[in-house]
Amino acid sequence: MLTPGTADRTVRWRRFSSWTGGFNGAVHPLVLTGMSFSMWTMSPALASGIFWVAVVICAVAQLFILRAVFRTLPAPSSPDVPAPRRWAEIAWAILPMLGLVAVFLGAWRLLPS
Repeated sequence: MLTPGTADRTVRWRRFSSWTGGFNGAVHPLVLTGMSFSMWTMSPALASGIFWVAVVICAVAQLFILRAVFRTLPAPSSPDVPAPRRWAEIAWAILPMLGLVAVFLGAWRLLPS
């Protein structure tokens, strides 16, 4: 078992929980082997592929959300039930979509070329 002070100076004894709040104070396996998280790289093609798959999935989900918002709503069956406000429903569907587009544009700019 590796302990602090062994001849292997590549072992880093940082606690995983100190920067993620996870693992209940245990040392992460990558730290024990001397590997760091920054050593793991992804090919630009794989990163781009994952990005575009995420864009398509989010676009399809957003289309279903917009379809649900713009469908014809039935009139309330009781006068005690408030009628939905069309403009508020549209705003709560469009505003998150614009935020998602902004996040995707920012991520797209950071993709390796």
